Amino acid sequence: MAASAHTTPIPATLSADKTRSEAKVLTDLVAHANLDDAQRARMAAQGAELVRRIRAEAKPSLMEQFLAEYGLSTREGVALMCLAEAMLRVPDRETIDDLIEDKIAPSDWGRHLGEASSSLVNASTWALMLTGKVLDDERPGLAGTLRGAIKRGQEAKGFTYSYDMLGEAAMTAEDAARYAKAYSDAIGSIAAACDKGSVEANPGISIKLSALHPRYEVAQEARVMAELVPVVRDLARKARAADMGFNIDAEEQDRLVLSLKVIGAVLADPELAGWNGFGVVVQAYGKRAGLAIDWLYALASDLDRRIMVRLVKGAYWDTEMKLAQVEGLEDFPLFTTKTATDVSYIANARKLFEYGDRIYPQFATHNAHSVAAILDIAGDVPFEFQRLHGMGERLHDIVRV
Repeated sequence: MAASAHTTPIPATLSADKTRSEAKVLTDLVAHANLDDAQRARMAAQGAELVRRIRAEAKPSLMEQFLAEYGLSTREGVALMCLAEAMLRVPDRETIDDLIEDKIAPSDWGRHLGEASSSLVNASTWALMLTGKVLDDERPGLAGTLRGAIKRGQEAKGFTYSYDMLGEAAMTAEDAARYAKAYSDAIGSIAAACDKGSVEANPGISIKLSALHPRYEVAQEARVMAELVPVVRDLARKARAADMGFNIDAEEQDRLVLSLKVIGAVLADPELAGWNGFGVVVQAYGKRAGLAIDWLYALASDLDRRIMVRLVKGAYWDTEMKLAQVEGLEDFPLFTTKTATDVSYIANARKLFEYGDRIYPQFATHNAHSVAAILDIAGDVPFEFQRLHGMGERLHDIVRV
């Protein structure tokens, strides 16, 4: 099946600027950030105030409260630790169920009921007492029950979720087909909770292109465009039908241009017109982050779409730097210092706000200064903060409005 066409050319600079001088890129970013002394002082002060509040108002996390109740001094705590350690090596679902029954069922969970200060920990204790029922249930077992209790508590506070199905890149066509089905099934499951009336309020999902094709590489571009685009397009159509967010995760820097070509072909699908849920993750630690955002804005404009862009700092710095060394590149495709990445994050945050007519900005960060900077430059453009579950909770509690 042929891929959809789009008319927004990818500029040669997106390939040529992969290893552009860091000093030159930073000079341009600093100019675009355009922060005067008063703004810098205001951002620094607000960031410091956020940190002070986090430290002063810090409360034990759910996991800390759970571990306090089920420490290694208790039989139940030892059982949970053994279960967690052993499950890393469990080969199949049947063995997982047997392991849970062996480690959880014999323990005296009832004596912990109501003893914890956290209502969620007490709810988890109650769930542990009902292990037999959980094992007989068709839902995803004990861990799913505990995660469900946590998720409901977070949603009651005003959070919504974007689900990321973590996994390895597909090595075979069978791997890719399995991931495609898993994504499709996940979208179907999440769709049941998409009842909030808007993409922004509904839960969403993130997918990895490399999980959906065994040869997701530049040398196989023709095959990727012919075989992968229809798979991603069909998943996007299913997400559109549910009015949920659908984000394309970032890949390695050497596949950035290929990723953008796939994104362009999928977004050009006429069946996605009028849907604001298509999103793309952009990594600020990459030197071409700003160029990628420029192109995404041009694409959305050409196709008369409104898309989401999730700005992240990036999570695979060590791997990317090593790959650049192995390839013998003249320079690195990423910034070499955290400070440079922070500059890029703020400069590209400003760019996203400037493109607010076509882009809904999403900022994934756990950094107080970055949060303060975004709040200072946002103006009246709608946006959202995002965080990994279990991280930065107090910071996001403070800034949530």
